Order: sequence, then structure tokens, then C-alpha cells
Amino acid sequence: MGRGNKFNNKRRGGGGGRGGRGGGFSRDYKRQKRDDRGSGQGRKEFSEIKMENAAFEAYYKAQNIVPEGEWEEFMTSLRTALPLTFRINGSGKFATDMRDQLEGTLFAELLEQSLRDEETQAEIPPPKPLAWYPERLAWQCSYTRSQLRRMPVLQGIFDFIKNANELGSISRQEAVSMIPPFFLDTQPHHRILDMCASPGSKTFQILERMHGDFDGTSKLPTGFVVANDVDLKRCNLLTHQTKRANSPTLLVTNHEVPKDCQQILKFLLQY
Repeated sequence: MGRGNKFNNKRRGGGGGRGGRGGGFSRDYKRQKRDDRGSGQGRKEFSEIKMENAAFEAYYKAQNIVPEGEWEEFMTSLRTALPLTFRINGSGKFATDMRDQLEGTLFAELLEQSLRDEETQAEIPPPKPLAWYPERLAWQCSYTRSQLRRMPVLQGIFDFIKNANELGSISRQEAVSMIPPFFLDTQPHHRILDMCASPGSKTFQILERMHGDFDGTSKLPTGFVVANDVDLKRCNLLTHQTKRANSPTLLVTNHEVPKDCQQILKFLLQY
């Protein structure tokens, strides 16, 4: 690493390291980029983005998947921003206590009536639990990022979701992503190969179902999960997400072809 840095510094004219004089332009450039992001320059607001793609529409029209009379409704649905969804991690008393606290404090006023965005005059529906997720442990909020940041009444929700997700109490996860682990019907003795596993939301959910309650009293599973992703950086994200489960039954791998993962799984199945 040292030799590589010296070589690069010479090519730049010397002093190009982090502490050298030659890095002034780089620091100024990065600082300016941060300032631009903070001031809103150099990027388009989400509302300004035109969600149009002629090639996309031509391709899907040619597939005849959507009836002609429903095409505009289909495109409108695609252009609608997804709601913010999250689920409370774990199960048992800890999870239900957090759910009751959410319903009784943070969501209490919002569950009683709809809000109105003073800037856009749009009516915002209250948060609601996903009807198909057990024990009301998964929730959907129809607030945009802009609303969460600028509306004082929503500041508590914004802070809760940000902090609780970092601590591992909840997982921000699309509703459709929560479905596969239920169909898999994960059991503690299963041996599972999770391909393209990053960022790890489903992997975490699978581990959760393997362990049952995260209360320290449940027996460790006899099965395990091998979570693979082809991209090394995404594997780092995968590891960061799943380490919150603190599970000894997880192995994260970084392989390019399924054959390599199959060999690992075949090896592990011997134990």
C-alpha cells in the first residue's frame, strides 16, 4: 500500500496524499459537493424527476401483459412512490411491547385523524399495520421523506425510524420483501442458501424465524443460513445488516457463480 501511494503521489507532482499540500483541490472539490448537496444545488428534487421512458413503455406494451384499457392505471401505479414500511424485529414480549408503545404514544394522535400537508394541501392518511403480517408487527406510513423532515408533527416518527433501525429494533423493508420468508416457512432445522442476499432484509427475517424469540431462552437452531452476494461492497452491507441478529447460524459468502455456493452448501450439509 505504501509503495502504491508514493507512486501515485509522484504522478501528481508530489504531496498528493491526504496530509500533503497537493490534496487541496481534492478537499475543496469534495467540500463544494457537500455544500451543493446541502443547498439543493447540483441535484434535482424528487418531484422534478420525470418518470417517463419510451423504450420501457414500448417493451411492456409488446408483452401484452396489461390490458389496453388498464395501461394508464398501470403506469400511474408505477409512478407512485412506495410507502415507508418497516417491521419490528424479533417476536414475543419485546416486540409486542414496542408495538404497544408505538400505538399508544408515537402514533396515537396520527391514528385518530388524517394530516394535511400545508405545502401541497394533500391529505396524508394515518399509519396502519400491514393486515397480513402477524400481531401488527409491520407498519406502513404514507409520508414522503420531505414531509418527514419538514413537518414538526412527524419529527418524532423520523427520529424513531432512523434510530431504531440503526439499533436493530426495527428493519426498514418494503412490504413485498417481507412476503418470501413466510412462503419459505422457515424452521429451526432448515439449511438455507440465500442467493443475491444483500442488503439482508430477508436474510435477517429468515434468521429471526429460525431462532423464534430473541429473548435468550430459545434453543439455538440446528440449521443455518448461507447468505451470498456477488458484490463485495454489498456483502459488507449484508454483514452490517445481519450482525444485528447476533446469530451463530449465519455464514456470509462472496462468490460470483452459483456453483461455488452450491459446493459450500454441499460441504456444510455434511455437518
